[in-house]
Amino acid sequence: MSSKPVTTEVKTTYNDLLAQARGLKLDAADAAILICHRLGIARSTLIAFPERAVTAALASEMQSDFAERARGVPVAYLCGIQEFYGLKLTVGPAVLIPRSDTETLVDCALAAFNPTEAVHALDLGTGSGAIALALKSERPHWQITAVDRSDAALSIARQNAQALKIDVKFLAGNWFTPVAGTFQLIVANPPYVAHNDPHLTQGDLRFEPNCALAADSHGLADLVHIINNSARFLRRGGWLMLEHGHLQGSDVNAHLVQAGYININLIKDLGNNDRVSVGMWPGRA
Repeated sequence: MSSKPVTTEVKTTYNDLLAQARGLKLDAADAAILICHRLGIARSTLIAFPERAVTAALASEMQSDFAERARGVPVAYLCGIQEFYGLKLTVGPAVLIPRSDTETLVDCALAAFNPTEAVHALDLGTGSGAIALALKSERPHWQITAVDRSDAALSIARQNAQALKIDVKFLAGNWFTPVAGTFQLIVANPPYVAHNDPHLTQGDLRFEPNCALAADSHGLADLVHIINNSARFLRRGGWLMLEHGHLQGSDVNAHLVQAGYININLIKDLGNNDRVSVGMWPGRA
């Protein structure tokens, strides 16, 4: 009497997944983030229970994630989420991944006004909505308008606003084109990388939208455009605040001076790099 051979399903454990990631030379922190996101577990669970097994379907999905990360796809795009100023934002290839450097811009904007003051603010090139939503989350009484020329980016920004239950007015258009009225604050994190910068072809930046990264005139074109066109949208005593590259501060500040701004200051980010230029609009003489 013959008997059928017993087949034993090979189990993939948390430890196996980590080993697979190491085999692809992935950063350990990136691998942990991907695993925890895909499995819906805390980092502490991953560490405490390395012998736990996952389904074959989840193991296959993880292997796909590892392969994409090894190819260079950013972790934030693979997870579809990036945290910014305490907010969990949906992100995708249509928008830049919000970075901690940009939190410096939010800090500057919040510090410029009395916390109880009602402020009308404009965020140019909003992308995922990160800056506008961070400001509104900290100052719910502010009225904030956010602009982007990309319909795909605005779709993500609106999705984030809806998920976070934060009320921001979104407009489609290039910089000031769709804007009416005046504001006490204009903020922007425009493209400021030179088109020939080698970083654009390296690392995560290869997968982020080039149109949101690179600008003409050695990366200064959009910054200068905003400076030269912002005055008619600012109230007397209003602030223009711009994020820029760490070597662009002197150029940006020179353009602010030329455009008639006063009380100009250059702010460093947490890495002690020049990151944000601010200027006050004194109004027309």
